[in-house]
This record gives sequence, C-alpha cells and structure tokens, in this order.
Amino acid sequence: MSEMKWSLAAKRLDLGRGGSGSPKMEYVMVAVLGLIILVSLGLTLHSVFFGESGGPGAAPDGELHFQCTVPTCNHEFVKSGKDMEQLMPQALMPEMGGLQLDCPKCGAKSTCLMMNKCPNPKCHKYYLSAPTVANAKAMAEARAAAAAAGKDPKMAVPTFPPGSEQQPQDICPHCTTNRVEWYINYYKKKG
Repeated sequence: MSEMKWSLAAKRLDLGRGGSGSPKMEYVMVAVLGLIILVSLGLTLHSVFFGESGGPGAAPDGELHFQCTVPTCNHEFVKSGKDMEQLMPQALMPEMGGLQLDCPKCGAKSTCLMMNKCPNPKCHKYYLSAPTVANAKAMAEARAAAAAAGKDPKMAVPTFPPGSEQQPQDICPHCTTNRVEWYINYYKKKG
C-alpha cells in the first residue's frame, strides 16, 4: 500500500491518535490477532489429521486422498496422518489454504492436490473439486509470472481475471451433489 493510502487509512481509523493513544497498543492488537489466527489454523489442522471425526465426509484415521493434475497421469493415492506430519512443511500452500504434493508416479513437482470426499451417503467417492483446481492453477500462474519478472515466486499473489469473481462450484462428478449446499442442508436439519 502506498504511503499516502496508508496515512489516509490511519487517519480514517484514527490509529495512533485517540482510542488507546499508543502505537504500542496497535502492535499488541496485531500480535493478538496473529496469535488467534495461528491458534485457529493449528486447531483446524489438528482436527483434520488427528480428530475423531471431521464430519459426515471425513476419511478414517486422518487419511488424505490426492490426485495428480497432470492430464496424462491423474494418479490417485492416499497419505496417512503420520505421513502428512512429515510432508506438511513442504506440502502446505498457506497462500491458498491447500496442500500440494509431488506425484509419486510421474514425478511432477507440486501437482497432486487433495481430493474431497462426497458427503452424500449414497456416493462417498473422492474427487478433485473445481475450486481447488482453479486456485492451484491461479497460484501456479502467479508464481510463474513472478519468476519471469525476476521476483520471488513465494511472494506471488494470484489474481483472477475480471468477471471471474465467482468461484466454480464444488460439485461431485460422480453423483452431481453440490458439496456446499449439501453441508448447508445437513447442518440445518441437524439443528
């Protein structure tokens, strides 16, 4: 953010003046918010990998299913929670909140994405969701553009073209269940 825009935002929010009157308090607030975010992320990851149940579509024992996105490969495989403990540092894609692994079959780097399990009890099959694929593609394009411009690819931020503000829907290709709508209805019925 440019210096002028930042100072305008600070004036509008009255940061550093009034309120607490202390820039130290602003740092404390930012630190507390950061801590809340880290604790939330830690609890989420813990429930995914070690929780007893991740909801109606959860895999047993923290298993995660992956599929290679290389069109000539499409290899599917499963990783246990213990496997993921070791792989997590290099697999986590924090910018997009996802996981990417190298393909054990074709050897392509960071092409395997985590699959969703259809929550519909009549299906329960695994599939790559359209939003996951779209986000991974946008991130790969942003990293390639950053590298081509001589910038650090790890600092790349994906941008979506104008008119593409709406994410693709998460629909199971096996039974056409809309995953988001299914969970909304499930939790409405539950209570």
